[in-house]
Amino acid sequence: MSSKTLKIILALAVVTAMLLSACGPAETPAPAQQAATEAPTVEQAEAPTAAPTEPPAAEEPTEAPAEEPTATEAPAEEAAMPSVDPMGQNITFWHVWGTGGPSEALQAIVDEFNASNEYGITVESVEQGQYNDLEDAFNAAIQSGDVPDLVTGYTNAMANWYAVDSIVDLTPYVNDADYGMAADEQGAFFQGSLDGGKAPDGTLFAFPISQSENVLFYNSGWAKELGFDNPPANYEEFKAQACAAAEANNSDDDPDNDGTGGLVLYAGASNVASFTFANGGNMLNATGDGYDFTDSTVSDVADLWKDLWDSGCAYATESYPNPEFATRKALFTMSSTAGLPYQIAAFEAEDAIQDEWTIAPFPGKDGGSSVDLFGQYVA
Repeated sequence: MSSKTLKIILALAVVTAMLLSACGPAETPAPAQQAATEAPTVEQAEAPTAAPTEPPAAEEPTEAPAEEPTATEAPAEEAAMPSVDPMGQNITFWHVWGTGGPSEALQAIVDEFNASNEYGITVESVEQGQYNDLEDAFNAAIQSGDVPDLVTGYTNAMANWYAVDSIVDLTPYVNDADYGMAADEQGAFFQGSLDGGKAPDGTLFAFPISQSENVLFYNSGWAKELGFDNPPANYEEFKAQACAAAEANNSDDDPDNDGTGGLVLYAGASNVASFTFANGGNMLNATGDGYDFTDSTVSDVADLWKDLWDSGCAYATESYPNPEFATRKALFTMSSTAGLPYQIAAFEAEDAIQDEWTIAPFPGKDGGSSVDLFGQYVA
């Protein structure tokens, strides 16, 4: 995400915020400087004056003076006023980028924007925990009527918020002649990302700010010690590797790692989807207007997870499993690539084991594979 991109999005927040904060258009005074400035006029080419024609030579009348053309003042075209006044607006921006590097980078962009934007807009960034925490907070804000001006999140939650009129259609603001984005700026975005923030009727209810993939974090160095040279290509290989790691931890001299070592299981929607896609499914019913979790491409995922759990080859953690992956308490974790900085930081901890690790696709039951491409959005 470039600073220019976020600056554009923060500028769009002005019009979004004003629509969110008022039921009807509020009358806003024009900036003082503009009030003292004469409205621009459209220059009009002076009407051509016909050159005087000499009278015939035979006649010697006194030459009549050429009629002076009457100068007609071109009517001043009324200056088109922007639909909103951005001067001095305060914007509350909810996000999930926590503390450390990502949060510091975001705050640096916000600070630079606050100091340099020509409208005197002030953005206050407010960290709201993880995505589920932010969604809970926004749902509560809907009930109280005190929603933020900008909110980050995934489009599944945002689609619900749009359905209850808690976020607005961004299309007129993205295309706004005064504060919107030019065609070439919009064209610089991956169309799939833009489409991800659209409702079925084409309404743009969310704007992309980053792109990531749901992948497996895979400790390839430890796997090789366990006898596996490659990431698993199917469910059978996946279980074999996860259970080998669990057995290694259960049989070593460290009682603190008993019950760990295989897959850290988090049954989130993205992880269900990633395994389902690897099986060739998509969780939709035949007509595409609802979900069908009875299809074998979905139920096979549940069967795999239950088998791993019952076999002692999968377990759950209370929070993100970055420390577990960095200390050989997990051969596999499921993560967005947006979590890479946090995982790298976990390997810098004092108790981390400096293994080789990589990212890998989710395996299908019979040999398929997938990564789920998705993005974070702002509304």
